[in-house]
Amino acid sequence: MKNNDPTPAETRPCPSAPPKPHSLVRRILFWTLLAGSVAGSIWWINWFPFHVDRLYSVIPPDATVIVEHRDLGARWPELARNPLVRNLVAFTASMHGQSLDGSLDDPETAYWIQRLAGRHAVLAYIPFFDGSSDGDWVMASWVGSFAHQMRWSMFWNRADGNNTLDLGRGERGWSMANENDGTGKTLSLALVDGALLACWSKDPQGVRVLAERKKWGAEPAQALRDKLARLQTGTEPHAHLDPAPDRGWLRSLTPQSRRHPAHPVRFAVTVLDAHSVAGWIGFESDRAPGPSADEPPPIDTGNPAFLKPLETILGVSPAALTVLPLGHANRLLLQQNTHPAWQMLGALLTDAAGEQAPCFVSVCRPEYDGRVLGFRTPGIVMGLHLDKPETGRRIVVSILDILNAGLGLGLIPKDEIGTGGQNLIVVESVNTDAFLRLTPSERPTFAVAGNWLLFAANRSIMEKLSETGSTRGSESTPVAWRAAVEGRQTTAFAWMDFDATHTAAARSKAVYGLMAHVARFPADQAIRQTLDGLALFADAARPMKSGALWRDDAKSGTGFEFLIGENPARP
Repeated sequence: MKNNDPTPAETRPCPSAPPKPHSLVRRILFWTLLAGSVAGSIWWINWFPFHVDRLYSVIPPDATVIVEHRDLGARWPELARNPLVRNLVAFTASMHGQSLDGSLDDPETAYWIQRLAGRHAVLAYIPFFDGSSDGDWVMASWVGSFAHQMRWSMFWNRADGNNTLDLGRGERGWSMANENDGTGKTLSLALVDGALLACWSKDPQGVRVLAERKKWGAEPAQALRDKLARLQTGTEPHAHLDPAPDRGWLRSLTPQSRRHPAHPVRFAVTVLDAHSVAGWIGFESDRAPGPSADEPPPIDTGNPAFLKPLETILGVSPAALTVLPLGHANRLLLQQNTHPAWQMLGALLTDAAGEQAPCFVSVCRPEYDGRVLGFRTPGIVMGLHLDKPETGRRIVVSILDILNAGLGLGLIPKDEIGTGGQNLIVVESVNTDAFLRLTPSERPTFAVAGNWLLFAANRSIMEKLSETGSTRGSESTPVAWRAAVEGRQTTAFAWMDFDATHTAAARSKAVYGLMAHVARFPADQAIRQTLDGLALFADAARPMKSGALWRDDAKSGTGFEFLIGENPARP
């Protein structure tokens, strides 16, 4: 048959032969390795290994406040509804001339908190960071691969007033000054190995110090390193509560002793939601010494057998109430006051009642207010538990003798019967000074009720306490302060109604100055500042109604547990 194809046979294309098996394997292997290399390179560029010690290494060794937050981003929607959190953030913003205007509830705020502090953040206060004495704040937060996006965003979208910082080795930072906040400080930022570093300082390049510490893996501050080591070995106090998402440490430093911490305190928040705050405060020191061989053990003040008689005396009158052993009260009150008269008073009461005898201080609600020289004053009531109540009057006479000898007040006791039939010891004076201008209802008064020696700032308060009826609780419905601590195995506790305490603290500052003039003792600025701080805290916590703090040796060792909120679940 004739072939009509003009193309020579040797030049005609032949059908492609199938690739050999080993050639196909090589191709698949090549492209797989290439894709894996590209993916691995991208992963390596964007991945940063996380280690909490690297965040802590940023903190300079002379930090006095260190606070750690975990999973803050996921918890933020609930935290933003907490009144204490809202007031704290609003107060901080107002100090810098800013207003929140509802931004705490803004979804964009939650987004940025998730991005910038979503996993792990450490915040610290440095009192001498830039050589000044007004203190600075530093922060290290884990942002991971999001650091790349932030770096490019800061580079291309710099706002007015933002300056680029050269941190060396190709690293860049940014500084942001707010001329309207009046502090003269600058916020400087840097992104180093997956961590966002920030410094609020008068040094516009303060973040440079943090970047150096982070880059070269500086050791954590000594106090932190010791705590981390104890956690790893299981010897840290309160280890059972350590998973708390919010925790930190406080310690005291002075300019003369910057690197020698004193009185370190550790704290953790185990519950923080829209309605309550709960946690513990522990002291990084040896357990407080127990009673001596001739002293009885401390009284369990959370026992109903102790609380019921105390409720009979105080009823619903307390706005704030503190109960603790006399020895602890002496150490708290007298360690800063070396006046011989006060030291002698402490010794007298200890000899009469013993180191472990419970005592209390109660700030009364506004309806129990008294008057001094016509001025309305918050009601203050104090009490000391006596094994032998019949010695009460003798103790009062000795107290007045010490005050007369040390302060020259000329005080004398006068036995009277109150309107409720109660035996009272009213304090009068033989001096011709302002004390004599006090009306009978305005004079300080002692009384013995059951096993308690009581002292009230004036007689009218003592007589109001002696009233019975609706002011007392019952076994089935105890008053609020008793219900908050009943059943706790505790040797000391404190309770506060925030609304009533704010009112009392706001009045007390002015009254304190008046009383200092009448009693002829110098007013203490620290007391004034304490009253200011108490009023500020109580005002911020008002929506949460009340709070309690108690010492529970069985659970918290040397420290206290606390609970803030209206009937929150007990931890």
